[in-house]
Amino acid sequence: MLLYPLYKAIKQHLNGLGIQTFFYIKQYEPNKENTSYKVPAIYIEMPNYRGVSINYYGKKLKSAKDCVIKIHYISYAPFKNHTNTIQDNLLQEHSNVLKAIDLLMDGYRAKDPANNELSEAMMNIETSELNFMANCVVSVITYRCEAYLRHLQG
Repeated sequence: MLLYPLYKAIKQHLNGLGIQTFFYIKQYEPNKENTSYKVPAIYIEMPNYRGVSINYYGKKLKSAKDCVIKIHYISYAPFKNHTNTIQDNLLQEHSNVLKAIDLLMDGYRAKDPANNELSEAMMNIETSELNFMANCVVSVITYRCEAYLRHLQG
């Protein structure tokens, strides 16, 4: 089941934040070769289908239950010393962006350009905040939903 239309809808929905948004392919993980990543940026991690229940409703509609979609946000937050007001300000800004992402995503029902639903309402099920990596900080907000794929032909 292809979830690219759902990815595009989420990406477009997050564009209002003015932060570059990309498909997540483990860009910033350690020991990942030949992969560059942007900072600050939002990365959308779409589900793999191991363990996802797929229902078929005729030829034109499929649904995937319990899809887990993760929104990764990475920003700069260099640590210089224990009285680092620059890092404190950057962490507050990072936290503000996380709140803005969650305000946009929690309860969001993705739709395609023809106004067909691509998902039920997204539900925040977990937030992993402030994982430090060199001069950056990464947070991941995890959402669960049921995703839909409609076939226009058939």
